[in-house]
Amino acid sequence: MPKFGVANFSDLSGSTNPTGIISPAFLFLKRALDSGAPPEEVTEALYAWLANKTQRGVDRKAVDKLLKLKPELALDRLVQMIGGQMRTGALPPLVISTLKNTLSYIAGNYVAGKEQRMNRQKTHLGGIKKRYGVESATQLAASLLD
Repeated sequence: MPKFGVANFSDLSGSTNPTGIISPAFLFLKRALDSGAPPEEVTEALYAWLANKTQRGVDRKAVDKLLKLKPELALDRLVQMIGGQMRTGALPPLVISTLKNTLSYIAGNYVAGKEQRMNRQKTHLGGIKKRYGVESATQLAASLLD
């Protein structure tokens, strides 16, 4: 994400900034949404805005919790989290699709991270089973039935 930029007068109004927020973090997010930026860029700008303690103070775990919801409800809640009195129904179609793509990207990263942790845990448990000769309940039942 660029660390500098120029705000246009149009950045301070419209459906993606109805209250005229001037924060640089918000303006980077607004610009990413308005331009239909790639999900990686929008996610970075989104987290920068949400994590801003003086404005929002929302951490990544709160966004991850949205993934438990149906996609349309998650989208509405994300727009509420962003704040600035934005309303999902008033946003342009490009912004809606950009936010949906961003939620999909966040979900993909979340799932990949959880799968990596599960694979590491499975490898760790496999090592313990091997070192101590532990049999699973399925293996034990199969050996008793033979």
